[in-house]
Amino acid sequence: MRLEDFENWDTEKLRQIINGCFEHAEEIEGDDRRVVMLEAEFYVRELDRRENRRAEKERRDADTKRDEIETKRRRVDLGIELLIVGLIGLELFAAVGLAIRGSRQQAQDVRQELAAFSNMQTVLSNLEQTSEKTSETMKSEGQTMEVMSYSLQRQVALFYDVQTNVVYNESTKKLILINSGRANITVWAQKIGLATAPLLHYPKAVVIPPNGTYEAPMDDLLRAEQGELPKGTVGGLGFTYLVKNEKSEKFTVSGDIYAVWKEDKISLNVQPNGIVPGWKK
Repeated sequence: MRLEDFENWDTEKLRQIINGCFEHAEEIEGDDRRVVMLEAEFYVRELDRRENRRAEKERRDADTKRDEIETKRRRVDLGIELLIVGLIGLELFAAVGLAIRGSRQQAQDVRQELAAFSNMQTVLSNLEQTSEKTSETMKSEGQTMEVMSYSLQRQVALFYDVQTNVVYNESTKKLILINSGRANITVWAQKIGLATAPLLHYPKAVVIPPNGTYEAPMDDLLRAEQGELPKGTVGGLGFTYLVKNEKSEKFTVSGDIYAVWKEDKISLNVQPNGIVPGWKK
């Protein structure tokens, strides 16, 4: 057997040889059996090496594909922002053009007045009034530009603003987190129950699209409250979600949960407290 033949063997060929070694080892004893088992171990290691290499290639391909998708998404976001900036620039350019045209018309009016009137005092007075109007116009345009710039920044911020609501579904016994914003959010961790309850980190962040929901079962919490909460009293609980927007900015969604008795069963009332920047554990 040559090295080239060994390298050209596929996985099925290696498995056949390994099985053959194991079968042959059962038929012999002593040093011959150890030699055959060492040969089988060599082929098993080669099979593991090939499997690891295949798995590594699949992982790299998956990472490359994910990077390509993320790059495309960022390019789309950049294109939208550039389009908005371009529209504002076009509006500013049109406003400046109208101002220049108005200034030229004013200059023509001044020349006509100089030709029509011989009284220098009247001409100077008209020029002074024209200058004041031009100054007021430029000041007004500057204020308009500031308002437009602020409005653009506010619109971009509102697009990525995190807006959620949390409700309890009595029929399904689930706590429902609703994304009522205009962009995706990702949930990274949650804490539901008493203030001393542990913070549960997800192995992988949960993506909630606009108008999408994420549900958390409350059966275990209800059973615990059913056994511990005296009838006629109200149990104070809470919930906390650690989320991020599409700009990877961190926010904390929190609220109160009140456990109350309704006849012989525990019911939950949810009161969201709001959304604050950063992760408050």
